Amino acid sequence: MNTFMFRIVSIVFFIACAGLVYLGYVLLRPTPYLSGEAPKKVVVTESEPEESELMGNSRFDESDPEFLDSLLEEETPNETTPVVETETEVNVSSSEHASLISALQKLIDDKIYMKVGSRGTRVGSVQEFLNIYHTKQVRADNDYGAGTKTRVAEFQKAVGVTADGETGPQTYQKMIDWLKKQ
Repeated sequence: MNTFMFRIVSIVFFIACAGLVYLGYVLLRPTPYLSGEAPKKVVVTESEPEESELMGNSRFDESDPEFLDSLLEEETPNETTPVVETETEVNVSSSEHASLISALQKLIDDKIYMKVGSRGTRVGSVQEFLNIYHTKQVRADNDYGAGTKTRVAEFQKAVGVTADGETGPQTYQKMIDWLKKQ
């Protein structure tokens, strides 16, 4: 029994030491903000919160009556705010891509740059465009990897922008222009 307990204690000790080493790395690693340097480009790493993360937050406690009332208040339109409906002209041929065009326009408006290592639904929008452009369906995994970089560079070369495989407002605009011609 003593060797069994010794093994268990050793494993727990190893895990605790590994956690402390990782914590030290996170706390002591140099960051561009601490050294006075600012990053040249913004890299998007967006992820959706897990349900378990939301459940621990009291704001998302569905059993709380105040929470349910706050949801109703958020959804109820304010009577003092007039509702203005606007119509936007969308080319009939690009209407099937209207949501993608809107997502790409938001990337331009927000001045988003993406490169290998970027993650999130914004990357998924670029991958969705690439599937339409290349007509070869590749699973959109919301991860800007080497395959996405290669496909972006091919598109950039075809439309006459710098083919570096990274996306920014100029590339998004070319994507929108291409979609509108379809």
